Amino acid sequence: MTPGTMLITGATGFIGSRLASLAMKRGYDVRTLTRADWSQEPAVLVTNRFFGQFPNQIPVHALRGVDTVVHCAALTGGSERAAHAVNVTGTLRLARAASEVGVRSFIFLSSQSAKPDAISAYGSSKYAAEQALRQARSIDVVILRPG
Repeated sequence: MTPGTMLITGATGFIGSRLASLAMKRGYDVRTLTRADWSQEPAVLVTNRFFGQFPNQIPVHALRGVDTVVHCAALTGGSERAAHAVNVTGTLRLARAASEVGVRSFIFLSSQSAKPDAISAYGSSKYAAEQALRQARSIDVVILRPG
């Protein structure tokens, strides 16, 4: 029996790829949500790879049967508008969709730069997403600020 099913967004990124590999080694059924396919690690089954793009292309069927979503995907550059669309609107749509299909936990990778007076669009958008996720009542939310 597996410890559970985990969907990882941004699974080809620095943190997401390592998390996916580690979770699989520990027996989790890992699904991924990325913008495009890949040929390197993590070695996630092709049938568990889902494709989309934030904020509007979130494949809800990827969330069915998932216990935990770990949201690592983010836009780190770009304009304030683009960062808000991906990092706030996309995050909230993903959390809402996860909640609607019965996902129990939503882990959000934020940033140490997330603060109300952040100097970057990335930091301010991550802070805004954190504040909005704190209001969630239908799913357990964990916010991490890795260094």
